[in-house]
Amino acid sequence: MPLSISLPTNKVDGDASHTAGHNATNTAANAIGAAVDALASVASSGSASDLTAGTVPTARLGSGTADSTTFLRGDQTWAVPDGGGGSSTVVVQLDPAGGAMRSTAFPALVQANGTNIPVRGLAFDAASDEAAFFRFRTANYDSGDLTVDLAWYADTASSGAVVWGAAIAAITPNTDTQDVETDSLATASTTTTTHLGTTGQRLHRTSVTVSNLDSVDSDDHVVLQVYRDADNGSDTMAGDAILVGVSVSWTGTSSGGGGSSTVEANTQTGTTYTLVLGDAGKVVEMNNASSNVLTVPPNSSVAFPTGTVLEVAQYGAGQTTIAQGSGVTIRTPSTLILRARYSSVALRKRGTDEWVLSGDVE
Repeated sequence: MPLSISLPTNKVDGDASHTAGHNATNTAANAIGAAVDALASVASSGSASDLTAGTVPTARLGSGTADSTTFLRGDQTWAVPDGGGGSSTVVVQLDPAGGAMRSTAFPALVQANGTNIPVRGLAFDAASDEAAFFRFRTANYDSGDLTVDLAWYADTASSGAVVWGAAIAAITPNTDTQDVETDSLATASTTTTTHLGTTGQRLHRTSVTVSNLDSVDSDDHVVLQVYRDADNGSDTMAGDAILVGVSVSWTGTSSGGGGSSTVEANTQTGTTYTLVLGDAGKVVEMNNASSNVLTVPPNSSVAFPTGTVLEVAQYGAGQTTIAQGSGVTIRTPSTLILRARYSSVALRKRGTDEWVLSGDVE
């Protein structure tokens, strides 16, 4: 009769399981070995191209903390990006001599020849309230209060305090139905500044935070009232307060991502200056008692990117002229001469050697 042999089923299954486990162990060991070999290659060659698998820990890439708010700089440092968008501070310079006045209770426009420098401003009386009005556009306004900075000096006094006030009325063109001739101002804000003494005609700066904003929005037409609250009990300075400078600032929006920034000033005290690449996005302040010239160089010598915008301000008494470098064309609605002290203009590069100038020119 035929011989029949039966093999135990569990024996066969056990051998298969043992073989599979052995193979998995070998696979893991091979992977670890490959990783070790790769790291050894990198260590010996110094070339990251020898690392073909795995993830390098961020601590091995650079110093500092690597997270969602940082990036790896070229010097192998994890750092937060500087500026580059988000929000920025927008500053508008206003010339006191260009203010509008009502038929009563207005400051007189005065000019002192000075020993070396003529000074022109608005004389606010100590006996009764007087006000001047200025107009500007809230370009790129984002949110928050407006800050009104006033530069002034005392005509005769060397002590006491002045109470300055500021208020605005905002109109959105083509949207608001408000009659511009009957519009009213929002509630004013005031700041008291005590004369610093020692010298009667030393320059002071007063900042007034305007928090009653009349629903101001980006690109609104805004009327600013600046006044001396002379009948306020805290206003104790005798004689006129001469207003020589007005600026308004706010937080604005800008393209790009991350961070906030302010406009950096490059102050020049000579009579000639030629723009350099580092002036892009800055304000160049020409601060000299004599006439001075700022030159826009050709693209062949200073290659500003097309679209570059910068500001030029006449901070000194000497009148500032914008000059066209060789082959440069500057488009302007009138002249290339800034109108008065504290006037400012914007320069925008439109083409290779073509710029557009806008602002307070003659």
